[in-house]
Amino acid sequence: MTRQNLFPLLLLPFALTACSGEAHGGSNGQADDAQTSSASDTPPIHIQQTLFDLKDGKPVLEQLYRKALTACSKLSVPLKPLDGDTVGKLGRTYVETWYEGDRMAVRQDDWSYDTRQLCLFSPVHHTKLWLVGPDGAQAIDLDRHTGSVDNNIRLERSESEQTEAPPDDLKAAVAAQLKQQGQSDLMAQDAGQRREAGQPCRQIRDALIDMCVWTGGTRWGFNTTVSNGPYSLVLSRLQGIVLSAKPADGGDGRYLSTQKMTVGTRFDNGVFSRPSGIAMDKMP
Repeated sequence: MTRQNLFPLLLLPFALTACSGEAHGGSNGQADDAQTSSASDTPPIHIQQTLFDLKDGKPVLEQLYRKALTACSKLSVPLKPLDGDTVGKLGRTYVETWYEGDRMAVRQDDWSYDTRQLCLFSPVHHTKLWLVGPDGAQAIDLDRHTGSVDNNIRLERSESEQTEAPPDDLKAAVAAQLKQQGQSDLMAQDAGQRREAGQPCRQIRDALIDMCVWTGGTRWGFNTTVSNGPYSLVLSRLQGIVLSAKPADGGDGRYLSTQKMTVGTRFDNGVFSRPSGIAMDKMP
């Protein structure tokens, strides 16, 4: 079992132990969540985030482009570099997520470059959209104008986060398995509360990852743990919201940051509608 494959297991002890204490109130703006509400009452929520892989402190794809550009500049061939705005987006995935009631929409924008013509660099921009509700999910490729429906992915958050005390034998089994593998350091730990993008979140740390999960939405069924990993663009957002994530050592690896998050601010509900002209594999 690789360290990456262990991620859901790492969070299991935390998921079993950390939800009950602060899920129904506490400091840092969580007291209002003590009131029981319905997931269908979820107010407008809008989040803007960025995902990127860093190596030696710089986005990986941007580094590759700069190396290729340097190599091309030494050749006697036509050269067409990317504009500065595109270079600043290389290797970044920009993610916008919207919630309201029993609906969720996720838009993903990726930037890369094409070099099919030697040293003539051209920008490549891909956009995908996911629309999720109680009846299923639509995955839409906005570049190809195609999409598909998956009725197995649903937005079915609980009425409010209610977690019973964890069974000691399950916690012990997880701890024993990690110890047997010589990876006791992977056990997830609650590292307390902090704020990201003006929102309260619970910090979770283990030997691999340091992340913070939003704690301000438990009344609407948002969990304060994530079982599908912080980088799963759709699955991890169905029941919880990760506001930040980075390698535990702060070095090379994948980073997630939140630039903006609003709760209760109205937006255009058109974000939940499928754009026209999309050829769907299976109609909802």
